[in-house]
Amino acid sequence: MKSLHVLILIIALLLPEATLAKNESPKIQFISLTAGGYLINLENFDDVYNSKMIFVVGANIGIPISSKIGFYLKANYLQKSGTPLIKTYSFQNGNLIIINERREGNAKFSMLFFNFGLQYNFLNSNNFTVGANGGITWSRINETQEYQGGGYEINGKGIFGFFAGGMLEKKFQGKPFSVFTEIQYNMSRQDLLGFVGDYGGFNFNLGFRYYFSK
Repeated sequence: MKSLHVLILIIALLLPEATLAKNESPKIQFISLTAGGYLINLENFDDVYNSKMIFVVGANIGIPISSKIGFYLKANYLQKSGTPLIKTYSFQNGNLIIINERREGNAKFSMLFFNFGLQYNFLNSNNFTVGANGGITWSRINETQEYQGGGYEINGKGIFGFFAGGMLEKKFQGKPFSVFTEIQYNMSRQDLLGFVGDYGGFNFNLGFRYYFSK
């Protein structure tokens, strides 16, 4: 809960600064839907789930501060199913070695994470927008593995670490929507979240964006 309180405090401190021209109140400028892949860093993840690439869906909103800078808030969700890899070890000549491997049971991994920060648009024309974004990540992670004679479950939530990325957007003149591609890297801070293992990775997305009327 402490990490969530920190996130709420950061939002509360930043929101008063998010004013538009003529001191208008902050307004949501657009909403986006995204889909793509998350390439997780977690070691041996592909042993259970066959690949480190996970399908991810997301949604984000933009709240402008100025013509080039805005608040960035994105929610992402991913999950993947697999089969646990059970390893049997033995000591031989003083060394621990694997003597047997088998697959059985069910495994399921899911992660919900929120990226909160700022976006800066280097180019913002009628046709294209090129920008960079970055900030902090809050995450909730769950994994369960069940197999004959055992199993385990991992649950955790908190400030995950930090993210940074870039975005290329194609606009359509006279239309309230656009399409874009985005890549971000989520850096896992194990000392913040308290998990063993690196759940960070690259997030590759394609998206559709709708702009609200001014």
